[in-house]
Amino acid sequence: MMLKQYSYVGFITIKRSIIWAICLLGVMSLIGMPVLAYPDYDPEVQYQLGVSLQSSNPNTSKSAEQAFQLFSQAAGKNSLHPGAQLELARAYFTGEGTDRNLIAAYIWSSVSAGQMSAFHETASRLRAQVSLLLNEQQIKMADQIVQRIK
Repeated sequence: MMLKQYSYVGFITIKRSIIWAICLLGVMSLIGMPVLAYPDYDPEVQYQLGVSLQSSNPNTSKSAEQAFQLFSQAAGKNSLHPGAQLELARAYFTGEGTDRNLIAAYIWSSVSAGQMSAFHETASRLRAQVSLLLNEQQIKMADQIVQRIK
């Protein structure tokens, strides 16, 4: 995976957009507006919004569903954000924000673990944990899907 390089000005622009998005998210949550998915945002912004939503409103199903949507978008973008993939795997494993799906948890943890990132070790541990709950046929099918995603 090739890392994106940003100029100093580009980095500030990205950080500003993340801060702006998190502020907007907080205001929307405070006044009771639904937080919709942001398909045009940078995957890093979507990932940070999802993390912020999880930490600002823990244990609420609405927040978990909205975070799941954001992670889904960031995980599927061209950059295939490894943190968002790991969060998707966790959501599928626990059933937070979506239905529990061990095969999907295995797939997304495998995709995240396959990228050399800060999330590699955690994703590898989660994949190992999920694999204990699947049979050989399920793992084989999931591995085929992982190869197509990569």
